[in-house]
Amino acid sequence: MSMDCTQTINEVADFSAERDDDNIVTVTINQTARQMNVIDDTFNQSFAVLVDAFINDETAKGLILTSGKDSFIVGADQVRQFYRWR
Repeated sequence: MSMDCTQTINEVADFSAERDDDNIVTVTINQTARQMNVIDDTFNQSFAVLVDAFINDETAKGLILTSGKDSFIVGADQVRQFYRWR
């Protein structure tokens, strides 16, 4: 039996998750200590936890990433950092 990924994601700083009736998980990124959401090492570590939780949730059918800010995220030019944790 897999664990509901939203429980794990909601324990990660700067991320919140909700699941709808179709088992689609919407994750909101909101780095409250910053004016904009930024990709950095802390973000990468948190994002790895999020992805692992989602992958291991057999009932989750889809994942939507959104922002709690006006802009989505900065630092996308550093996208190679995403792959360091894999």
